[in-house]
Amino acid sequence: MKLPNVIQMPVKGTLESVVLGFDFSDECSQVLTIVSVIATVESSIAGDPDPSAVLSGAALVDTTNMAQVNQRIVGGLDGTEYNIQCTVTTDRGDTLSMVFIVPVRQLSRPVS
Repeated sequence: MKLPNVIQMPVKGTLESVVLGFDFSDECSQVLTIVSVIATVESSIAGDPDPSAVLSGAALVDTTNMAQVNQRIVGGLDGTEYNIQCTVTTDRGDTLSMVFIVPVRQLSRPVS
């Protein structure tokens, strides 16, 4: 079994909303089609009662790049690192997985 690709992301602010692009192009040939997608979340601290709340909507296959899945993430607790895993199944029955590690911090405004 192949371990998932892991990508360390830069800090995301607690008030930011961003889209993660899980690009499976290296693992998917042009003849493979993604037929199912699931996104899951784990947090680095036990203090987050609902880490999946950072997921906003469903993970969707990108219509311009059929080997990429997009997942919007929002919020998160200050000081928490979220492991956001996207697992896809192809029309050939292959299961592929990728993880983004997203540190969340409350970003302060610059003082003027």
